[in-house]
Amino acid sequence: MKVYYVLLLTLVIVSCNSNKQKPSSSDKETPQFSTTQDSVPEGWYNETLTPYTGKDKAEKNMISQMNTYNQALLRGDINNASLYIYPDVIKYCKKYYPELSDRAIIQTLYKDMSEMYHTLKTTYDEKGIDYNIIVSNITNRVADKEYIIITFEVVGVLTQGEKCIHDNPETNIGVSHNKGKNWTFLALTDDVPNILRMRFDEEIINKIMNY
Repeated sequence: MKVYYVLLLTLVIVSCNSNKQKPSSSDKETPQFSTTQDSVPEGWYNETLTPYTGKDKAEKNMISQMNTYNQALLRGDINNASLYIYPDVIKYCKKYYPELSDRAIIQTLYKDMSEMYHTLKTTYDEKGIDYNIIVSNITNRVADKEYIIITFEVVGVLTQGEKCIHDNPETNIGVSHNKGKNWTFLALTDDVPNILRMRFDEEIINKIMNY
């Protein structure tokens, strides 16, 4: 039996310069699920990935909370997903949507995306394909007093039996204000340096962005 899958759009791309999420990959015709590399579409790889598990309690907390955030998005649960949104994202977006409440901004940014992921997850489940988003690597970590800021990569993974493919990694940022106990997240976009400037000085931002 032929099994088809829908190409994923990238995780949580927040850009306040428009009213909609901006995916970094375009929709394409859904190809056959296969582990032959020649038949895997561009940007997908025939490789089994081991999730990164974290080297200390702060990283383990971050990964656990990122997983909770992802699962909420996959369920279409904006209320729980919004608990993990970096709060300065909302403040930053107020410049573009001054007439909207915080809740309305969250709905504007995440409603369509969350519905999309929920639909994708349902489609995969119906075809016997497991879809998951995992933290695959931590690329940078900066500490500033009570704050810990981590840049990390996430990938979408599709699995059916022994078949497994994954897409290109996307970079996200986790921020903890209490030494790694609680975390909030934002995707790495062109807006990120300006969002971070609302709380951190240039030295910290340069370290985070690897300038």
